Amino acid sequence: MAIHHSRLSILPTAVAIATFAAPSIASAQANLVIYHQLSETEIIPVREGFVEYYKAETGQDIAVEDFFQPGGQLQSTIILEARGDAVRADVIIIPPDSLLSIAAAAPDLLGDYTPKTLDDPEVSAAVREASLNAPGTIFNLAPYCIAYNTDKVTGEDIPDSWLDILDPKFKNQIGLGDVEQTGGARAPLWFLIGKQGALGSPWGWAYYEALGKQEPRLFSGHGALTDEVSAGELSIGILSYGGIMQATSTGAPIALVLPEEGCGAQPTSIEIVKKSEDNAAAKMFIDWFIGKDGQQAMYDGSKAVPVRSDVAVDKPNFDFDPLSPKIEPVDSKWVFENMAENVAKFKEALRN
Repeated sequence: MAIHHSRLSILPTAVAIATFAAPSIASAQANLVIYHQLSETEIIPVREGFVEYYKAETGQDIAVEDFFQPGGQLQSTIILEARGDAVRADVIIIPPDSLLSIAAAAPDLLGDYTPKTLDDPEVSAAVREASLNAPGTIFNLAPYCIAYNTDKVTGEDIPDSWLDILDPKFKNQIGLGDVEQTGGARAPLWFLIGKQGALGSPWGWAYYEALGKQEPRLFSGHGALTDEVSAGELSIGILSYGGIMQATSTGAPIALVLPEEGCGAQPTSIEIVKKSEDNAAAKMFIDWFIGKDGQQAMYDGSKAVPVRSDVAVDKPNFDFDPLSPKIEPVDSKWVFENMAENVAKFKEALRN
């Protein structure tokens, strides 16, 4: 079964995707290097927003570089670089379960910085508690549910349940993220295995085995999968709310369904690297990112659910409530503790 890469190029770590520094700028200028799993569309308003904020606050320019890979690949890259003391990042943006894996493999890599803005009353109390109990600070939530092409799937064929996509009419028409390659794939995995699995069949690994019989296509990043469903190459995709909001804003024929059973939401966190704990720009960036302006920039780029109540968000043009109690944050500790076993079982269920 083919593995499809994200539409963004994966560059060697020594090369930055974007830099705001001109070669002639003095070395005394502030610098910030961000390792992240955000697409170019998602990172642009964050980069540009912080550069403007930093200039307004300090009167100085800052050179910002960023390095992108999908979540699972980024985790592996960081662990490999840490072994050679070659991590260039000042801050890392990745799911909290990946931060747990990184901390276990490289105990001296991550720092510990709690942004002052986490105490703002507009920040979700649940997010604040989860952030204080795990590495990093959660800055958004991405519900992963069932997306469908609105030209190809209509009327009674629109799935209302996770079980509906097991119908033979969707064979060879489903796409989902590879749990080994992309962090977002861990949200449906946790929901269908960790939560629903407690109910027994047809949930748990029995569900993924049945899904494997549908011969789905696996993707290393969800951007490419969104494109495939939008183009009608696939009818169904397990995709995030933010990705679908981005796609529909450009007129793509795609919508998202919150299944009657509910769905899991993947949190993403930001953490400082220990060597950069004395880099004032790194701490300033994290504070800004959890603040109102940073959260607005994050939402403008990603459309992921923000952690603050004072961010201006768009109303979806499909029937979906991103604040529904049926949407449950992933248990990152469960994902971390069961990752090796889950990857092996995932491969067995979906790649035969």
